[in-house]
Amino acid sequence: APASSSPGATWPGQVLGTLAYVAPEQASGELLDERCDVFGLGAILCEVLTGAPPYSGPTYEEVARRARQADLGDALARLDACGADTELLALARACLAPRPEDRPRDAGVVARAVAVRGRLSMRDISPRNSPSFKVASTISSVPFPFLVMFTVPFRMT
Repeated sequence: APASSSPGATWPGQVLGTLAYVAPEQASGELLDERCDVFGLGAILCEVLTGAPPYSGPTYEEVARRARQADLGDALARLDACGADTELLALARACLAPRPEDRPRDAGVVARAVAVRGRLSMRDISPRNSPSFKVASTISSVPFPFLVMFTVPFRMT
């Protein structure tokens, strides 16, 4: 870090975030834009649907390597097997695209895609084999866009 940096300051190349959820470009210390946050939305959606974040491993170094290399094979296989709505799975996959240019541009685009789908209940996003199904059963009338806005604050454009 630069000698003159103050506590809490960031600098180019610094990696911030929980590695199990970060975009590959974030894990590599590259320049970021809104699509990095879209990856984070996809990572949270992956965990909601499958019970695990996109990246895991026995050590910090292994999780970091998987994040840097966009090693999403396990996460995509879990998504394929989770039994969720195909449109929701397609959205999760789009958000988790390894290359930023292949993801939705920002969270507003993701929110509009969900809105086009209509009112999704918690049962739609939590298949029976998901660890979150029991919780989902009790709050099944929560509209999905509200859930996203409540859980992951973002600015609508």
